[in-house]
Amino acid sequence: MNVKKVIILVILSICFFFMIYRNYKSKESQFEDIYVLQVGAYKNYDNVVKMTRDLDNYIIYEENNLYKIFLGVTLREDIFNKLESFYNEDYSIFKKVIKISNEEYINNLKKYDSLINKTNDKEVLDSIVKKELRELEVVLK
Repeated sequence: MNVKKVIILVILSICFFFMIYRNYKSKESQFEDIYVLQVGAYKNYDNVVKMTRDLDNYIIYEENNLYKIFLGVTLREDIFNKLESFYNEDYSIFKKVIKISNEEYINNLKKYDSLINKTNDKEVLDSIVKKELRELEVVLK
């Protein structure tokens, strides 16, 4: 009788494990990587103010007691490289990868990336990036 109970408990444990694992994997797959152009990470907010004086398009994101300055965001490596070359004249760019689960934002980024891919006009790029950053700011809060 004890052997039957042990076998039933083992089978139930295995089933329970697979249910938890499947749930974990499905939640993990809901996240998508986005690439953010970061130009600085500062402990002191005064340094952020100095750095952003000459910037038009940026957001400030606080993470791990650091204020991070983001200049752009994309889903695609090729668009990241395009934006990096666009901003690299004036700033040292760091690629930061963030996992996002907001489907609406991801869909908007796909549209923005398509527009960025089709233009080299600085004003057009600026306006697209500005929209992306404002939406990212809302998503990250």
